[in-house]
Amino acid sequence: MSQRYLSGETRSQAITQASALSTSGYRLTFDLLGEEVEETSQADQALAEYEALLQDLLAAKMEINLSIKPSQFGMGMNWAAGIERARQLGQNVANANGFLRWEMESSETVDETLEGFSKLRETCGTAVGCVLQSMLRRTAQDAKSLIGGTQKLNVRLVKGVYIEPPEIAFQEPAAITRNYIEVMEDLLRGGAFVGVATHDPAIIEALRNLLKSHPEYLKRCEVQMLLGVQERLRMETRRAGIPVRVYLPYGHAWRAYVLRRLRQNPRLAGLAFQGMFGGRERLKA
Repeated sequence: MSQRYLSGETRSQAITQASALSTSGYRLTFDLLGEEVEETSQADQALAEYEALLQDLLAAKMEINLSIKPSQFGMGMNWAAGIERARQLGQNVANANGFLRWEMESSETVDETLEGFSKLRETCGTAVGCVLQSMLRRTAQDAKSLIGGTQKLNVRLVKGVYIEPPEIAFQEPAAITRNYIEVMEDLLRGGAFVGVATHDPAIIEALRNLLKSHPEYLKRCEVQMLLGVQERLRMETRRAGIPVRVYLPYGHAWRAYVLRRLRQNPRLAGLAFQGMFGGRERLKA
């Protein structure tokens, strides 16, 4: 059932999947599975795996675009040590003319994560980007604060997958979507590059309408989608002329990732069950 959503357990499998998608015209991000590590050795192993992936991508002359989670690098155990691991990787990625995405996790870590992003920008500059979640009530203000900085901003905008209390997070899907579209427009208006990370046709339609009135935004946006989710919408979006980036999760810590996908959308369980017999729907065009 996991095969629909994973590019493999090893980086060589992920690179093979990436090569096929790249040939079909998609941008790519590599995402090593695993979060909330409890031992320093696990955080060190995550850094080592990303460093090895970076070297493999350089050797294969492929796009270098990596996504890391703060808790995966040990920030929950030691904030400074976690930032130092991320800084080390970010510097190497920047030197290779690549890009590093500093992910966002649950609401209680937002301040520390954004502070970490600020620290990484001091070393990596525009080679590092952050993530904002439209379900959080604070996100509109966070976006405005980030836009007000001196460096160019790159944001991955998501709805958010964590269960949060109503006093800090919108609960109704319509409110989350509405906030998403408003923040997306604010970021683009403010000069940021926006990764519109969604599988919601309503949001993609809102983006397409925005691009009709502001075609200049096309150079500063892309739609980002997870491997195995809404593949036909992914294809239609790319055919409409909007760049599409596919996130390629890989690694041995796949169980929690797949279960989260299924909790988000139980319908995916049926699609995954079909995949046990027919394999992932491979839309090359």
